[in-house]
Amino acid sequence: MKNIWAIIGGVLAAVIGVFALIKWIHAIWIIIQGGIVIFLIAGGIISVAIGISNLKEKLAEKKEEEKEKK
Repeated sequence: MKNIWAIIGGVLAAVIGVFALIKWIHAIWIIIQGGIVIFLIAGGIISVAIGISNLKEKLAEKKEEEKEKK
């Protein structure tokens, strides 16, 4: 009996979700666009941080090689 109620509830939620999607499609697109902007900014910041870290690591390796040569 619990399975039937779960199925009915799932179908009802899906139907309401489709109607809400149709009614609020503009608002959903705004949220998606905002999310894309935030992910792009975060990805850029992470990429810059990784690049700086790699640059520092290479500089440290060069200094270490120069010390070994002397």
